[in-house]
Amino acid sequence: MHNDISTLRNFMKIIFILIIFPASTWGENISISQLDTSKLFISSSIDCYVRLTDEKGNSLEIINPESDLSMFHIEEEKNIYLPVLDIKKNRDSSEGITFLLVLDNSGSMYDPVAGKTDKKRISMAVSAAETFFSRLNPEKDRGGLALFNREYRLIVKPDRYIDRREASFSAVEAPSREDSYTELYYAIVRAAEELGKTAGRKAVILLSDGENFPYFENTGKPHPVFGKNYYMPEQASAALAENEVTLYAVNFSNEKDIPLSEIAVYSGGRVFDASDEKELTGIYENIRKNINEEYRVKVRVPVSFSKTPAIEAEYDKHSSGRRFYSPALIFGTGKTSSPAVILLLILSGIMLWTVLFLIRLEKAAKFPELTQLPAGRGKAFIKTLVLTSANTVIGGARSADYTITGIPEIADSHAEIVHDEKKDAYTLVSGRDVRVNNRPVKKRILKPGDVINIEGATMVFDAPEK
Repeated sequence: MHNDISTLRNFMKIIFILIIFPASTWGENISISQLDTSKLFISSSIDCYVRLTDEKGNSLEIINPESDLSMFHIEEEKNIYLPVLDIKKNRDSSEGITFLLVLDNSGSMYDPVAGKTDKKRISMAVSAAETFFSRLNPEKDRGGLALFNREYRLIVKPDRYIDRREASFSAVEAPSREDSYTELYYAIVRAAEELGKTAGRKAVILLSDGENFPYFENTGKPHPVFGKNYYMPEQASAALAENEVTLYAVNFSNEKDIPLSEIAVYSGGRVFDASDEKELTGIYENIRKNINEEYRVKVRVPVSFSKTPAIEAEYDKHSSGRRFYSPALIFGTGKTSSPAVILLLILSGIMLWTVLFLIRLEKAAKFPELTQLPAGRGKAFIKTLVLTSANTVIGGARSADYTITGIPEIADSHAEIVHDEKKDAYTLVSGRDVRVNNRPVKKRILKPGDVINIEGATMVFDAPEK
């Protein structure tokens, strides 16, 4: 009877996976690994990390991504075609990738490996981790390290400083008997929350040699952090989705946690099996390379009041599964529920518009000028620039007339303000959408007091009244 129930459960799990992921695992498969909505409120744009893979999960090239890849916004079963602002591979992006390597540090990781009595799993895991960190791009990528057993411990926050990571491995030591448990789902939740603080492409790589083995359930004693509760697979999946994090899981023994595979796939990741250091090193390298081969597709999305808007990709009649996100209802998030936080955000908005009002009325402009506001992203070399030439270039290059740093998306020559002497008019011109008074435009005649937003950098145009 027990075997019949177990068989039925496994069958239902297979049906569940096929329903959730309609894109077939046979042949070409288009999928969205992750969304990044950190710029949603500022620029109404979302970065979608899209990948095309073969039946084995290896990355494939999209020959003409600009024309062959289509993106759709789905809200209440309505499909809206999304304009694509930019497409580039992760390897060609200046943003880099954030990795958090989470190692199982339970007691079983220190047992001798069968057939390799001179090596323990933890020593092989540490050695493979060192190799992985050494291969990250020090100019762009960030890497962090965490350990988990009964508790979760962040050893090094994700950053670019490799020397700090290498020194951190000295903190890996055998746990006490009380700590030798495996709070697997709790570790995933904590890792997702940690990476949720960062923007861009981010991935948790979790290695474990067994199943979830909760402390309270197996000892009857309250957990030192969450008492008599214990974490479930649904909580791990929810945390990854909420914080826009992909999970890549590695089974490092024959003892596997079955829900872990479902959690990883649902987050946009995969699960792997490794038996030794060589295989583990190869898996880490495979994850890094495949993420680098993904396409970062920036799309402009409509304002949504739905609780569960979604984005879908389509390529060569293949459709990805839907990737849901939270709409930017208030200052870039639809998750804000605290009245105090909402009041603070509203007051901040009022203060911003007050600053705009005071700038406009503080004194009449004597010359046409461009002034960056103390709001939004980036930093201008010159806060206020008087527009004295026929063409004023705004961009990220030092050679631009108005240079803005700290925003990788801003091109060297992102936009121009062109002066028409006959009409004495100033026109903003750009090859891509910029926002003037919160409306997307590529060309617009500017008026005194117009607020310009370029990839999150906010500035105001002013000129003498005619």
